[in-house]
Amino acid sequence: MSRLRARSTIMVLAMPLSVTALSLIGLVAGLTGSGWRDALAVVLVALPLLVFLFHLCRVRRARKSRKPAR
Repeated sequence: MSRLRARSTIMVLAMPLSVTALSLIGLVAGLTGSGWRDALAVVLVALPLLVFLFHLCRVRRARKSRKPAR
């Protein structure tokens, strides 16, 4: 069994905080501008969904490869 490395609080929260900050920037950009700001807002607001789908695919792929062959 492998040991998990101890990680600091900053290392654990870095990704969720950055996704949150980018989503908020997207919301503000969508509310205050038009044109290229709307396109930026769509991408930044969709970022949490894209991150979720990426990790869901990774977990499913990992589970599939761990199943024993019959």
